[in-house]
Amino acid sequence: MRFYIIYVLLAIMSLPLSSQKKWQYIPANHPAIHFTGRFDDSKPKEIRYDWPGTTVQFQFTGNELQLLLSGGERNYFNLFIDNTLHEVLHLPTDTIYNVSDIKGRGSHWVRL
Repeated sequence: MRFYIIYVLLAIMSLPLSSQKKWQYIPANHPAIHFTGRFDDSKPKEIRYDWPGTTVQFQFTGNELQLLLSGGERNYFNLFIDNTLHEVLHLPTDTIYNVSDIKGRGSHWVRL
């Protein structure tokens, strides 16, 4: 059975008061990331799945984020931000996906 890596990293950008952007690396096994469904966590920094009905959820502060997702012709990800479908991602190759058009300041809820 082939598994697909959901995250190897999650880079979250917070907006400090200075003009420089500050990125924070969050590994897939961080306790603030919630997994629902069947996942393979035998490699904690590479949480994997190959089943429908799985969900990854987390909250962050900022207006940009990056997701490292494993690609494949059959891999589609529904990206919800603040309970609204942001887009459906089809990633045929391994990709660091940038989300830079997040509206509003403060905390945001992400579901993949």
